[in-house]
Order: sequence, then structure tokens, then C-alpha cells
Amino acid sequence: MTTIGARTGVLRTVTLPFWAVDDRVGVCGSNAGAAKDPHWVGNIRADSRCWVDLRRRRVPALARVSEGEEREVLFDRIGPSHPHLHRYRDSAAKSGRELPLVVITARSAQW
Repeated sequence: MTTIGARTGVLRTVTLPFWAVDDRVGVCGSNAGAAKDPHWVGNIRADSRCWVDLRRRRVPALARVSEGEEREVLFDRIGPSHPHLHRYRDSAAKSGRELPLVVITARSAQW
């Protein structure tokens, strides 16, 4: 995923595992359960525009951090097949942060 740097405006690319969530893609800002969110999450919070490289194509997309009930539903859907997410969520909570689950939607009709 490529985001726009929140402070610099420079394009920043990271490689992330992802999950299909209906017609969207989900990624987790785990930072391995560390005390701070990864920089790319801050970039998304500042500017939702991003690009996702999937199936050898670069897809323009919009990303946002899920919150509230939507976030819990995502954890319930993704969690059984990715139990490490619950460990990361618990570890992040110990340092006072909420583990961000980011929902990405293609700007064009499809992925």
C-alpha cells in the first residue's frame, strides 16, 4: 500500500498482509503490538487517498480507520483465521492504544 506522508506529502509504500472483507480490503496497524501506531496509519488519518498493489495492478483507493461496532465486527470476522490479531490487540491495549483496523475501498469499480 502506498500512502501520502502526513508531514512531507511524499509517497510512502509499505508491504502489509491483507484480508478480503466483502468488496473491500482490510489491513491491521499492529506494529507488532508496540506502543505506537505505524506511521502509515497516521498517513491514512491525515489523507485517506492511497494505492494498493494487488494482482500486479496498482489500484487507487480510499482508506479509513474503522471504529466502534464496525471495528468489533471486523475483529470477529477476521480473528478466527488470524488469532495473532487478538494478541496484538491485547498487547497494544496494555500500552494504552487501540489497535487500528483499516478498511480500504477501491476508488474505481473493482479491485
